Amino acid sequence: DNHEISINKDGEITIELNKLNKRALEQDDDNTNNEDDRDNNEDDEPPKKVIKIGDICQVCNLEKSKYKCPGCSILFCSLICSNKHKIDNNCNGIRKDNHYIPLNKFKDSDIVNDFNFLEKINRVNENGKTILSNSFIKFKAKHLQEFAFKKDINLYIMPKEMSRHKENTTTFKKPKNIILWRVEWLFLDDDFKFIDNSIADSGIISNILYNHIDDPVNIYNLKYSLKKLNSNRDSNPNSNFIILMKRERDSKNQYYKFDLEKSLEENLKFKEVIEFPTLLIFNIDSDKLKTYNIIKEEELPEIENKQKEIIASNLNFRTKYDPNLTNTEDQTVKRNFNNNRSGFKKNKFRNQNNNNNN
Repeated sequence: DNHEISINKDGEITIELNKLNKRALEQDDDNTNNEDDRDNNEDDEPPKKVIKIGDICQVCNLEKSKYKCPGCSILFCSLICSNKHKIDNNCNGIRKDNHYIPLNKFKDSDIVNDFNFLEKINRVNENGKTILSNSFIKFKAKHLQEFAFKKDINLYIMPKEMSRHKENTTTFKKPKNIILWRVEWLFLDDDFKFIDNSIADSGIISNILYNHIDDPVNIYNLKYSLKKLNSNRDSNPNSNFIILMKRERDSKNQYYKFDLEKSLEENLKFKEVIEFPTLLIFNIDSDKLKTYNIIKEEELPEIENKQKEIIASNLNFRTKYDPNLTNTEDQTVKRNFNNNRSGFKKNKFRNQNNNNNN
């Protein structure tokens, strides 16, 4: 139906299409030619002009533009034009971080903007966590220091960036009136360090020390100390070991001597502690003791009186202020302001009563 086949005398075969098929083929050729012409016309169109700073101001159309609005991308030349375009276009001048951009108009600069937007969100989130964390640390440190002052211990709190402050695990239990100290034990004869992360200040020094020496985990690290303890286990603890703690913030490089039969709280009373105590343990006959300047008994009353004055003054101000060492605040100004304010209210009330009586 679509074509005709014929054979001539010479045996040649001829195939002819009918009129309908010829017309369809001609239409297909015409459509193909039209599409080619359209593509050629599109290629001939000039590219759109890119607007950039330096072109004519889009507000006054008089001067060259010097600025580009981050919000609406309008070019302007001065503050007057900037304010005018904000009023006319209801623009706030802030770059839109979360507006929709069609995929065919998405550029590399938009990818960079999206990345910066996500980074900004992450930065705000991390800063918020840091503020909350630092405020909690500051609150905890202030109250721990005040609690230590009430126990006559001159506790210094270091800045939060310092490693000793970060390592400090000391806490306090106000209902039980105890401090759970982090304590560093340095066994110098055995060249061994042991750390207690939470030791109650009510514990007797000798009991804590003997428990560490008898611990099977430490038996190979504390050979000299264990040997000394086994030879005189039933005798006075002070006749076996000597425990020293450095006197902080003093140029004389002196050391306090602890009484092993007293509690940790009694030994720390009227002494300086930076974050947590570090104790040096020696065998009674250790040669290393010769290099340490131990505070004598007759020197202690004068040192304790100084510590009492420091602790009393800090208790009066509630928290200790030391810009070089502590991260607490000085409440003196605030307290004086509140006292003056309360005094003003009392005087005003008295004046009103006197006027009423008159």
